[in-house]
Amino acid sequence: MGQLVFVPVSRVVARELGTGHPITEDTPAFSANAALAESFGLTAADGEAAEFAALTLASIYALATYGERLVLVAELPADPLLDDWEAEAPNGGVRLGALSQSQVTAFFTDYDDPQTTALLDTAAQAAQGLNVDAAWELPEVSVLLERADLLWHDVTELEAYFA
Repeated sequence: MGQLVFVPVSRVVARELGTGHPITEDTPAFSANAALAESFGLTAADGEAAEFAALTLASIYALATYGERLVLVAELPADPLLDDWEAEAPNGGVRLGALSQSQVTAFFTDYDDPQTTALLDTAAQAAQGLNVDAAWELPEVSVLLERADLLWHDVTELEAYFA
C-alpha cells in the first residue's frame, strides 16, 4: 500500500480530473506524515487518526480557498517525492508535482441538504482567504466541522458527480 494524500480541489479541477485530464501544476495536499503527527501529538499507531486529521485539514483549506469542502484521496507510491509546503508543513502540507485519475481512490464532499448548505455558506464566507490554522479557529468553521460530516464517494463517481 502506498501513502494516502488528501488533495483539496475546486469543482473545475475535479471535473477535469474526472474526465481523464491529469493535474499537472504544483498542487497542495495534506499527508498523515511525521510533521502532522507531531503537531497533533499522534504516534505511528495512530494512523487512522492522522489520516482523519489530514482529511479535515484538507477540507478546511478547500473551504477557505474554494468555498466548499471538496477533497480527493490519492494513493501515491510509498516513497513519493513530495515537496514540503512550507506554509502548511506542520499540518502535513505537501505539494504534488502532478496527479492522475488513476491515483485517486475516493473523494469527499459536503451533503447537499439545506442545513449543511447554510453551515457551509457561513463558514466559507468567514474563512475566505485564510490559512488553515486561522480558519480552524473560527467559530463558524468549528460549527461546520461539528455538525456536518463529509460524504465519501468512490472514485468511479467522480466524472458523473461533476457533470
